[in-house]
Amino acid sequence: MSQARGRLRAQLERLERAGRLRLTPAGELDPRFIRLGDWQAQRVARTHRDLVAHPRYRPAAEFFLEELYASRDFSDRDRGFARMYTSMVRILPDMVLDTVTDAMELNALTHELDAQMVEVLFQEMGRERIDEACYAEAFRRGDLAARRRQLELIGRTGRELDRLVRLPLIPKALGLARVPARLAGLLELHRFLERGLLAFRHMNGAEEFLAIIQRRERQILERLASGAPEPFAVG
Repeated sequence: MSQARGRLRAQLERLERAGRLRLTPAGELDPRFIRLGDWQAQRVARTHRDLVAHPRYRPAAEFFLEELYASRDFSDRDRGFARMYTSMVRILPDMVLDTVTDAMELNALTHELDAQMVEVLFQEMGRERIDEACYAEAFRRGDLAARRRQLELIGRTGRELDRLVRLPLIPKALGLARVPARLAGLLELHRFLERGLLAFRHMNGAEEFLAIIQRRERQILERLASGAPEPFAVG
């Protein structure tokens, strides 16, 4: 097994474990994750309202908001990645597998960090609702190194996607795969991949978009970690 294939398998297994953290014993999305996801998505939308409103950047900004921070059940999508493992490693070059692997690590890490926040906010702190003060306290009790890794992965995965969409065969091949994906029960996974690629292709260059997001989110991370007042007030 190549190093790229081994990394992908490990992150897919990690994603499956992390996804289970979001579910109740009945297999439904835990309502606490819905509350956390709604709060985080609203915060990110406020921080990056100019990107959401910008015609060039809106599709990519909405992709991040709705596919990374949303309070949705991602189980179907995550299972789809696991089911596609054999096909992916057979047909995709290592360069593309590395991009997919980074995306899987980002999704798994985000699930894990959300699970930490849910535990601290609703169990340790006994909160019923979330505000900036309790969120900041819960954030500081969490894994700050993992938070920095999450931000690094956002930038790296975004730049890898930006590179892939410049390859003319990638978007075309994804469009042709829509019907087979539906027949195979992988439509949710296909929708995620297609939406991400189309959003980045629409930007015609993602460097400025990613630099703005990373700069702002890094400032927020460090302000939260240090206990600074108004941690989300960044320029």
